[in-house]
Amino acid sequence: MDYACETASLSCGDLNFEVFASPYSPACNVLAETVVVSTVEELQTTDFAGRILILRGSICEEQIMPKNFIFYNPEEHQQIISLLEAQKPAGIVAATKRNPELAGALDPFPLFVDGDFDIASVYCADALASGLEALAGREMLLRIDGEDHYSAGGQMDYLSRYGEELSAIIVAINLDAVGYIKGESAYSFYECEPEIEEKMENVFRLHGLKQGEQWYSGDHMVFVQNEVQAVAISSENLMEILTSIAHTSVDTPHLVDCNKLVEIATALNDVVRTLGKT
Repeated sequence: MDYACETASLSCGDLNFEVFASPYSPACNVLAETVVVSTVEELQTTDFAGRILILRGSICEEQIMPKNFIFYNPEEHQQIISLLEAQKPAGIVAATKRNPELAGALDPFPLFVDGDFDIASVYCADALASGLEALAGREMLLRIDGEDHYSAGGQMDYLSRYGEELSAIIVAINLDAVGYIKGESAYSFYECEPEIEEKMENVFRLHGLKQGEQWYSGDHMVFVQNEVQAVAISSENLMEILTSIAHTSVDTPHLVDCNKLVEIATALNDVVRTLGKT
């Protein structure tokens, strides 16, 4: 699904704040009084219906999972979405910092990335939070011009098509952020039987791959959650990629070592042939 945003702006009189439209946010053009909320507890007790709701502090520490995302959806996130939808603010402004584990290297990061969430929202740097809070009770003008289309399309379609056949899969292999010019290519196992793990590890080591730390934000977890053995292949410098590169303008082809891609492809060819004999 696609999304495009032309402009997003937030102003109070002659004051203008740099804001960015949340991916998949509906468009809006609203002039409304502002109210500031920092915690879930405050969200429960504050009247923000029809107002521009400014979120800052602990409630903005991590990206809120899409409300219909079945793979990972903490109860607190569901509660936040429920409270917001119950009162329906005119718009939301979220002041965020960094959360590389869930949002890559973006700083600030969008608090909401949810095409099923029908409340217009933008995000801004946490450094603006104090200035915005000082204007609480004042009217602000929030504008977002865009159009949206959204889903966890690939994962949901795969499960719909092949969900009944998952038990036939020997092992799922996920390639993510491979070929980084720094460090070695790395692999990690998830719920693999010792025999399968040993066979794959022997092949990977033969081709120069090293064992790395497990990480749980990749597509391999869709299979693991459905009791399918999985292996993820990335870079031993994955955290550097997530915290400094992923989802930013510096994430370009010049960071890829093509020789490492060949190395990985050759290793996977041997893995498939080895496991095919099982």
